Amino acid sequence: MPNKISSLAKNLAANGNIDRAGAQALIDAAKDGPGITENEKKELNSVLSRYADKFEPTAKFMLQDIILPAPTGPGDLDNDGLSNAREAKLGTSARLADTDGDGLNDGVEVNKYKLDPKSGQETMAVPKTWTTTYWPMAGSGNPDGSPRTHLWATGGALDKFDSLMKARGNEDNAKALEFERKPALNWLVGDRDKGHYIPKSQLKESDAERTTGVDFDGDGKITSGVKVDFIDARGDFAAVSSRGAFTPMLGEEKLSKKLVDAPEGQEGKIVEYYKADGTKLTEEEHKNVILKNPNGDGKADGSMGVGWWGSCDKVALAGILFQDPKRDVTLDGVTFSKQDIRGLLTVIANSQSKGTDFVGARYDEKPDIVVTKDGRQVNGTITSMTGDDFRTKDMWRWNGDFMVKEGSDKEVTLKLADGTEKTYAADEIKYLAREDKKDMNPADYHTTVKNWLADGRGAAFDKDAGPHVWNYNFHKAEFTEKNVENFNREEAIGHNGPAGDGEIRHYSSKIHFGNSPDTFSYWLEYKDGDIVNGGWKGKNPDFMWRPGDNADFTGHNARNPYVKPELIKEIYEASIAEEQPVGDWGTPVSDEWPTSGPE
Repeated sequence: MPNKISSLAKNLAANGNIDRAGAQALIDAAKDGPGITENEKKELNSVLSRYADKFEPTAKFMLQDIILPAPTGPGDLDNDGLSNAREAKLGTSARLADTDGDGLNDGVEVNKYKLDPKSGQETMAVPKTWTTTYWPMAGSGNPDGSPRTHLWATGGALDKFDSLMKARGNEDNAKALEFERKPALNWLVGDRDKGHYIPKSQLKESDAERTTGVDFDGDGKITSGVKVDFIDARGDFAAVSSRGAFTPMLGEEKLSKKLVDAPEGQEGKIVEYYKADGTKLTEEEHKNVILKNPNGDGKADGSMGVGWWGSCDKVALAGILFQDPKRDVTLDGVTFSKQDIRGLLTVIANSQSKGTDFVGARYDEKPDIVVTKDGRQVNGTITSMTGDDFRTKDMWRWNGDFMVKEGSDKEVTLKLADGTEKTYAADEIKYLAREDKKDMNPADYHTTVKNWLADGRGAAFDKDAGPHVWNYNFHKAEFTEKNVENFNREEAIGHNGPAGDGEIRHYSSKIHFGNSPDTFSYWLEYKDGDIVNGGWKGKNPDFMWRPGDNADFTGHNARNPYVKPELIKEIYEASIAEEQPVGDWGTPVSDEWPTSGPE
């Protein structure tokens, strides 16, 4: 064995300096047997002395950890932020500031990032999470919906839940489906009584009631062809505090409105509009009335896609908190499929999570901001600057994910919401601000994913940095350090500005969402045993989160107050229980001895 160690050391020294990998190879060679003997320790010491000028400092300390007793006491020999005594307790090296060689000093890993300082943690996994449809709010023309994809569907999970409530004599509270079917967009007219239903995935101002499900004109029904200005110049919603805020207009003429009884043979009320001279609008004129909005753009020709709206966040949460249902369940004559049960778990998920850890900030495609030295603040799109133009050393962050730059060395062109452009001279500008589409710091990503998975449960990402939110839970992560030779440090722009003079390391990571991993690549800059900067190479996640401790199927379910967690618990536990073995005659096998009769 001594000859093997010496031969290996000779070869390593002949090829250049001996680094951490070389030192580990020597240690492994010494371990090739029943532990490391005293003779092997002597040979390692001899090698260390013979090639002293070839060993890098960290490699030397690695061998000293094998050869010499571990330092003890209150001191901090390696200046890593952990005392010698604490290092002995943790099993880390008191000579190596970075025991596992991942670029982070042991004290930083333990005290700041809550990581294991003995492991680079390249692959981490927890019990597999599950997912399903995101239960879209929007329908596709069928008012009954699809039981497999809509929580408000006829014959779906909540319809069956109501049937179970009725079967158990609680008909007065069998209103889960009724609540779910309330229009989700009622808040556009200041109505807080809202549910989770939208008739169409494409909202149209020219057919406002039929596409949104909202009774804008207040006649108590949904009418085809009602024109409403509910989208502003930027394409965002323009809500009002009440229906009375809308002004009915026919061209440039302001109208008055009356609710009258419907003609004989029709139920409810109808809306009639009148001109200033008291003339009632004809049927054809009525079709051209626009309910104008003080917060809108004055038109009713806009549209908005909401097909992506749904419960992806609650599905992701349910897939972390609960096991995936294993089988259908029948209670009191009502059969819930596994998909029904996933839907019910989605509905109660928020009520069963105590708190949330959140990293990053949601990107909402907010307008850029120009603040002038005379106090004006103007919103729009700065067309003369890229995102990297904001990432300078003196940039700071405001309101979560806005990058703020003080002053400008050149004029700035701002495109306003109405399409016009305005140019500001450099000496007019006090501040410039832009929402950062790459606001997730790669350093936070790198350390938090490891930290969270080390806690033994999954977490979730919005893995798309665009304005739409798609939450996916994940259960496994793989990190691989890459050797990149053509990296241009001078042009590298990271989360905290241009790259500095620290050590740059490159990583590729795979996050496992179900059976389909996504890859995120990035670089990190290390200095003094901590991460000081980092940048994405390609796509980046928007934010990530994880639930707090599980609750116990009790409490108020604000998502749908008619869905009681206590009853969902009964359904869920039946769906994941181990099936009893069945005897020859189709009856469950009992663990108890049969009796001869009643005693």
